[in-house]
Amino acid sequence: MIEQFISGREFSVGVLGNIPLPPIEIIVEDGFYDYKNKYVAGRVKENVPANIDLEMDKQLREVSMKVHNILGLEVYSRSDFIVDCDKKIYFIETNSIPGMTSTSLLPQEALAQGLSFSDLCEEIIELSLKL
Repeated sequence: MIEQFISGREFSVGVLGNIPLPPIEIIVEDGFYDYKNKYVAGRVKENVPANIDLEMDKQLREVSMKVHNILGLEVYSRSDFIVDCDKKIYFIETNSIPGMTSTSLLPQEALAQGLSFSDLCEEIIELSLKL
């Protein structure tokens, strides 16, 4: 597969039930957000909530919610985006079962929303039991 390179800022936005969580910005110091940068401590800076204006925050949350609903996801998900210098949002992918360690992106976003890791886990269980 060949894809066009999109230069810009990388963001991830989780959804819990029907609530989009605060966007997190992923800043890679060297290279791409690959396995090494993702799992070796100190190689990536993750800002949550992201340092963006309210309009961009709103747009990222709205697109994440739309993707979550279009894919028929009901409990939780996390979608990744690139935003270019013209503030155009490019959807990259959705993780229907995102990482759930205490340092994973979704738990960091939930914490920025006021949910501790244990509260997040409990909410996921409660939402799942309603299906």
